[in-house]
Amino acid sequence: MVAEVSNAEKGWDFERLLSRASEKQRLVLAKQEKAAVPFVSWLIHGAANLRIQNPYSLAIAKLVETPRTGAGGASDRLAALPTDRLISLLIQRMALSPSTNKDWESVMGKASLERVRLLADTLNIPLDLLEVDR
Repeated sequence: MVAEVSNAEKGWDFERLLSRASEKQRLVLAKQEKAAVPFVSWLIHGAANLRIQNPYSLAIAKLVETPRTGAGGASDRLAALPTDRLISLLIQRMALSPSTNKDWESVMGKASLERVRLLADTLNIPLDLLEVDR
């Protein structure tokens, strides 16, 4: 199930995450980035901030500007979690259940369900993987 979005090391499948980027952006990021963690960190940061309309564009722009550098702090720590763990945090939040993960609570705990869905969408997580019936 999680195999749809993860690689063999239980990390994010960077190629899949970049599927919405232009060919030029995919080539640049695939060449310069060693792992998906900084990209995912910026996606999380963007989804958590209402002022950011497009977390995906933010992540691409930030990595082009500063390669291999995530948003920092809790966003980086969440991005470094195995995919199944971050997906389970998304599922908990969408079920309106509180999380014991302090990083998740500090970054996404007060985010609207719309922003949580936006994060799931930017991570290319199929809704059926989230077991969402909405």
